[in-house]
Amino acid sequence: MRVIMTNKLLSLVKKIAILLITILLLAQCNTATSDGGSLEEGFTNPAGENRPLALWPWLNGYVDTVKLVYELEQMKEKGMRGALIWDVGSLMDPEKMIPAGPAMLGEQSLKYFSLALRTGKELDLDIGWFASSSWNAGGPWVEEANASMELLSSRQVVEGPSKQGITIEKPRGTYGEPGRYSLISSLAVPFSEEKVIDYSGDQTILLEEYTSEDGFIEWEVPEGKWEIISFFMANTGQELECPSPNSNGLVIDHLSRIATQNNFDSVLSRLASVNSPENHLKFYMLDSYEVWPMTDWSPLLVQEFRERYGYDPLAYLPLLRGYSSNDSVLAERFRGDYHRLVSDMMIENHFAQSVEIADKHGFEMITEAGHGGYPRVDPLKALGNSHIPMGEFWNRMRFWVTKEAASAAHIYGKKVVAAESLTGWNHWAHGPTDFKQLIDVAFCEGLNQIVFHTFDHNPEIAGKPGFVYHAGEHVNVNTTWWEMARPFMDYIARCSYMLRQGNFVGDALLYYGDQAPNLVPPKRIDPNIKPIFTDEQCLHCGKPKPVNVGELPGYDYDYINADIIT
Repeated sequence: MRVIMTNKLLSLVKKIAILLITILLLAQCNTATSDGGSLEEGFTNPAGENRPLALWPWLNGYVDTVKLVYELEQMKEKGMRGALIWDVGSLMDPEKMIPAGPAMLGEQSLKYFSLALRTGKELDLDIGWFASSSWNAGGPWVEEANASMELLSSRQVVEGPSKQGITIEKPRGTYGEPGRYSLISSLAVPFSEEKVIDYSGDQTILLEEYTSEDGFIEWEVPEGKWEIISFFMANTGQELECPSPNSNGLVIDHLSRIATQNNFDSVLSRLASVNSPENHLKFYMLDSYEVWPMTDWSPLLVQEFRERYGYDPLAYLPLLRGYSSNDSVLAERFRGDYHRLVSDMMIENHFAQSVEIADKHGFEMITEAGHGGYPRVDPLKALGNSHIPMGEFWNRMRFWVTKEAASAAHIYGKKVVAAESLTGWNHWAHGPTDFKQLIDVAFCEGLNQIVFHTFDHNPEIAGKPGFVYHAGEHVNVNTTWWEMARPFMDYIARCSYMLRQGNFVGDALLYYGDQAPNLVPPKRIDPNIKPIFTDEQCLHCGKPKPVNVGELPGYDYDYINADIIT
């Protein structure tokens, strides 16, 4: 049977042939990376940016310069990317074996930092810096006006009808006597043993016009028994969690743009003498937010509340201090607005502001969202306001937030997903065989940048097994398997390289609501790893459990927040 090719049919065949050739060429192109190299080449010899980093504790700020150089040389030899310098105190040293070093960012400390930068440059290692000695941003340069704040209240009972002069009582702080007070407002409500406020009428009376600057109220008390509730902004007095002996100071007000800027100015002005274009800081790290549980406050909070939500919060402040309302919906809405505002102010004025500062100075922010302590934020949005979102996963513990960091990276367009890796209490009990199992699970949750917790700096006087931070798996030059570590590091680097190619593809996108704080549950792909969530609440932070998809065998997914949807 003869087939006669018409001009039209011949043209169609040619077009199909060209299309097939194009598809084949594109398929071939898919084996090349964005920098022009092949996947095989990148896999065989992964670049330094794919290799593991480590938290590098300088315990008590004490440094041996010879060992400092040696440890960096060993990191390079064994196939690591670099280290994040962490000036931190030793919490578990009952015999006081670890000497006290100089104050962080003092003259001698800066010499150590300069040596680390120069050596890192020579070895082509990336060097980073923690935001403070230990964690939570702050230091000895932080003044009370820029330190962490809380909302306090006092209550006084009066009876009318009569005109009365009332001196407002100042309350104690959550953790002692505050260094400074500032009266926000006073209001009067009908007395209730159950501390229930009825907002349906006009019996919630703001007393601003009757109050003097020194806190004295002159008021014509109406008939009946009334309760005067006064609200103050005060310093919490919280200091750094675990600083080296000569480096303690106040924690900043993380809701304040001014406090964040002043803190960076203080740190960067000290680093300026050693952080040169030739020997430049690569990373700046914000660790997990672990500020004490309290009613967060900041000087501009009331103003921001009015502008964003269109109503005055002053009458509803009792709902933040142990009072309830006969209108539970109203109370829930106000508290929701307050918590969202705290989240937004912290993200805008601390996380996002930090990125702006980093961009101006040429380094990258590695940022955790704050689940090591008492969550305040929409974590996806917080992590989205970073250069490298960072989660964490623990060894033999339920605390995993790698899926959270991965989801944030995917929805905010970040390539690298880091995690504080292998944190735990199992000192010298495990090695690469154990670690690989956990790292593989973390890779399956979306991680592609290992940051070992920890690689402790060990001066000559430490001996072996050496000085170590009280938590973390001790991946350092003193571990018994260190001389055999290169294949383990190469495996991590190759996995990280491959996991950074292309874009994540999932089967479901889960919305976790607009509330704050929030939390993304871990991806439970191994039935032997216990979930962090019960049916009711998070076992770590005690907050109500958000959407949990269970195991979803064979499927993958991301979480998304209101910021991206809207």
